[in-house]
Amino acid sequence: MHEPGLDLDLDISNFYPLTSFFPAKGSLVDDFAKNHYETSGRVAGSVVLDGRRFEVDGLCHRDHSWGTRLPSTLLSHRWVSGTFGPQLSFGSVIWHALDGSFVKTGYVVRDGEVTLARDMDVVVWLEPDGLTGRGAEATWYLETGEELHLIARAIDGYVCHKHNVFYVDTLCVVEHEGQIGYCDVEMSNNARAGTADVTLALAANLTDGISKRG
Repeated sequence: MHEPGLDLDLDISNFYPLTSFFPAKGSLVDDFAKNHYETSGRVAGSVVLDGRRFEVDGLCHRDHSWGTRLPSTLLSHRWVSGTFGPQLSFGSVIWHALDGSFVKTGYVVRDGEVTLARDMDVVVWLEPDGLTGRGAEATWYLETGEELHLIARAIDGYVCHKHNVFYVDTLCVVEHEGQIGYCDVEMSNNARAGTADVTLALAANLTDGISKRG
């Protein structure tokens, strides 16, 4: 990737195969994220940002969907996904759509073995701007009867604006049984399907391109 102020050259290797955990039908897949897959992995390479060079050797989580994407159907969502390394990765989504449907689903991967969640719970620590967050608590209630509970503490975030929906991605640090990992806490709060521009974001970058964070 080469853009003004940015040169990015990264290689990604997966910890486990692309995984689908979304429902087979409903607004989440029919209107927004059909054929959705996720995986965690390791990312290595280099970044030149605003003239400064950084060597990268870290963790990553990525996803992709194909098909129709209608942001106007989204009222609110929480997406908490990340990894500690090959030994433990996780993905999740809680989704509230314009048609009234409400989806809670997720998965946990331990050493390449995928276990689906029968239920999810995510509580976001919301800033006074009503948009950005300081972190979150997430719990996976697995089909095996086990639970995974994580507390995510924000590093920094950015605001995405697509059509009439604003949503925020906040990169966070997570800890579990002495392990240090990272995750992305993505969220939107659009219960009234509003269309006005956002003017205040306390804990996320609100502008395109390189930002200077205080």
